[in-house]
Amino acid sequence: MAIVSIDWHPDAHHLRRWAIVTAVALGAVGALFRFVDWGVFAAARPMANYLWAFGAFALVTAGTGTRAGLPAYWAWMAFTWAVGTALGTVALGAVFFLVVTPMAVAARLAGRDRLELRPAPGTRSMWRPLPPGRHDPERQF
Repeated sequence: MAIVSIDWHPDAHHLRRWAIVTAVALGAVGALFRFVDWGVFAAARPMANYLWAFGAFALVTAGTGTRAGLPAYWAWMAFTWAVGTALGTVALGAVFFLVVTPMAVAARLAGRDRLELRPAPGTRSMWRPLPPGRHDPERQF
């Protein structure tokens, strides 16, 4: 079972809605690339033309709700799935190695043993008897 389910054969209503949302979103992002001075990212200014072109292509083809819009829809879904998977993996790895791992190292250096993996003091075994009053053979769990 996949975590993300992509509808590769959308109905006409879904295809038209996708075309409108995509055209508006890509138009807005293209306007940001074109009209906002990003300084270092000034070389990205021509990207606006590509975003506007794909948005217009999606609106013209998929906006009709016919099968003519499926190639644009498929291309966009494949692209966003690939980017989302890559960024999700990188973000999850960053959180694990930059947050969880340092916390675990600090806990280990502080002597924390939440799983009680070290033997009890003065014994050679990891066995620990139950405290009195907690043993009920009828209720094991």
